[in-house]
Parts: sequence; structure tokens; C-alpha cells
Amino acid sequence: MESYWVNATIQIKKSSFHSMKKCAIISALCSAALAVADISQELLPQPQLSFVCPPIKASLLKTQEYRENYTCISFDARESTTSTVTFSIMVTEFLDSKQDLGRFGLTSCELGRQHLEFTITAPNGELLRSHRDLKSGRTVVQLRRIVSGSNFEFCFLNIVYDASWRSIDTHKAITLSVVNQDTSKPHISNRLTEDAVNALKNSANILFSLVNEESGQELGKLEIQRRDINENTFSWLLTAQCTLLLVIVFVTLLCAHSLSSKRWRMMTSSSQKCS
Repeated sequence: MESYWVNATIQIKKSSFHSMKKCAIISALCSAALAVADISQELLPQPQLSFVCPPIKASLLKTQEYRENYTCISFDARESTTSTVTFSIMVTEFLDSKQDLGRFGLTSCELGRQHLEFTITAPNGELLRSHRDLKSGRTVVQLRRIVSGSNFEFCFLNIVYDASWRSIDTHKAITLSVVNQDTSKPHISNRLTEDAVNALKNSANILFSLVNEESGQELGKLEIQRRDINENTFSWLLTAQCTLLLVIVFVTLLCAHSLSSKRWRMMTSSSQKCS
């Protein structure tokens, strides 16, 4: 009875181990499929707009005309099906081709005398986001949609606080895009159809039958065959080398015996002639 209980426990552990292995294979296949789906979704084009903000001297701005110097872009987010909208702002700076690039000194941005101001306002004029010095690179902003409207107004001002003749002012190239909400989800399992899931399960079953210890054993048989070939190869090579060595020794002895016999006959014949 105790032996039967031990055997039953071992069988249960084996089946549990095989189930865990099978689940791991299915999980790996699903992860690979999700990664491929994620890459394919990332390649989808996203609405974007690129423009350039030229530098403006702060000394030339008047208080009453300060707002008029902003470069404003309005984005319509009515096509978004979620309650939040994610925007990506890519900022790069470059020098005007008319300026002397070899002039001594750093640019106004490197000296901290040039800032890119930006604001985001709602259709009702409410200020949603603002920054006095937007750095170069990629900035992601997530906004909550307002029921009264779906337009967001982005305004930028490339302002320079250095009024000297030595200041090197840079232009700001801005790319504003709407991030696809589907590609930003951490889990995309809902993209897999039922047929795709069934195909993955079938693939996992095929792989599991190859590594299963109780059924199939194809991989085990192949491994045994390769191991036998590797072990027999050494024996074959050793036998061939020993045989070749014996043949060489035998041929050498045969040649030496033949030469010695021929020399002995020549010496015998010469001695007979002399006598």
C-alpha cells in the first residue's frame, strides 16, 4: 500500500511538472505573438505636425503684443475613444544657415539665455499645461478630454534673453504628434483572436509531445543517437589510427627485410666470384 501511494505521488508530481512545462511553452508562444503584434502596431502611422519656431529677442517684445508672437497649433482629439489623450513633443535645435558657425562662443541655449516657452489651453481658454523652458528632446504630455470640446491649442515661443551682438540664437524644430492609445497599452492580449490562441495551443502541444518523457520521445531518441555517434566516432578513429600505424610498421619491416635479403645475396654472389 505504501509503495502504491509513493508511485501515485510520483505520477502526480510528474503530471504537475508536465502541466507546468506545457503552460510555460504556451506562455512563451503567446509572449512572442504579443511582441510581434506590438511591433506591427508600433509601425502604424500617427498624426503629427512639424514646424519651426524662429528665435525672437525678448527686448523686441512688447507687453501688449507678447501673446501674438506665439506659434499656436490646434489639435482635434475627437477621434480618440479614450478619456485621455497622449501627445508627444519632439524638440530639436539648429542654427540658421546664414549665421557663421565658426564664430567663437557657445549658443544662447547652452548659455541658458534662450528658452522655449509652451502652453496648452482648452477650448474654453483654461490653461492645462505650461513650461517656461522646454528642453530639447522628446516630451510626453497626457491630457484628459473635456466634455465641452476636444480641441487642444499648443503655443510655443522661442525667446532669447541675450541682446548682445555675440549671441548665437538657434531655431527650434518641433514635431507634435498624437500617440496611438492602442500602442501605449501595457497589455495587448485582446488583439489576439480565438483562432490565433488555438493555433498557439496546437503549437504548444506539438512541442510538448517532443519533450514529453512518456509519449513521443523523439528528442530523447535523437539525443541517444547523436551520443552514440559521438562515442563511436572516437573508437573508430582510434582503431583506424592503430591499424594505419601497424600497416606502416609492417610495410617498413617488410621493406627492411627485403633490402637486407637483397644485400645479403649480392654479398654472397660477389664472394663466390672472388673465390
